[in-house]
Amino acid sequence: MRTLNFFILIIGALLISNDSNAQAVEVKARLKDYKIDENWLSSNLKEEDAIHYYKIKSVTGSSKGNVTSIAEYDPRRKPGDRTHLLTVNGQTPSKQEAKKYRKRFGKKGKSANGKIDPASYKIIKDSDDWFVIKFRLIKESLPDRYEFLGDCEAELHCRKDIMKASYARFKNVVPTKVKMFEADKVDIEIYFKFDEESKTYVHEEARYYMDAKIMGIPTEVELLNYYSEYKVVK
Repeated sequence: MRTLNFFILIIGALLISNDSNAQAVEVKARLKDYKIDENWLSSNLKEEDAIHYYKIKSVTGSSKGNVTSIAEYDPRRKPGDRTHLLTVNGQTPSKQEAKKYRKRFGKKGKSANGKIDPASYKIIKDSDDWFVIKFRLIKESLPDRYEFLGDCEAELHCRKDIMKASYARFKNVVPTKVKMFEADKVDIEIYFKFDEESKTYVHEEARYYMDAKIMGIPTEVELLNYYSEYKVVK
């Protein structure tokens, strides 16, 4: 009886595995219709861009109030010095603010590149208007600063009327750690547009929400990024 149950479990596992593989093959094939490959899908959180100049308007909200900053990214500068802070709340930033910003966003290192678990691919919507897939990033494949993405479930929403990716969403399924913050809730939405000049997707807007504890104090954090003035410079 135990032997029979063992074989039933093995057969069940094989069926699930085959179904997952078939789903992954179908997802990858369908994404090609939207000019999307797996490499882009696993790194679409990163802001760093090898060929475009652009500006970023950021609005950060917390219990301490809102802060609005404008920065620029220029890939013609050397790595580690490509992101410059231009204004903070409409004023020229102090040297300390500019240095802190550059250290945080301009440092060298890996971006949010990771590997997707093929077994996590799943088509969750295929209507007249939308094609939506779900997937998970392998936590061990991510750099330290992006490890929390491995605790998130991701969705990619594609519009069928224009055959383009519209936005991605990442929501944590277990409590996670974002840098030094213990986060109970992480919800990220990134909106894209397809740049015809470079034939690549670029960021249009990003929304980051987090319920976390900062020095043991529960804090809600909201960050909105708006991207503009894209131009190919390399």
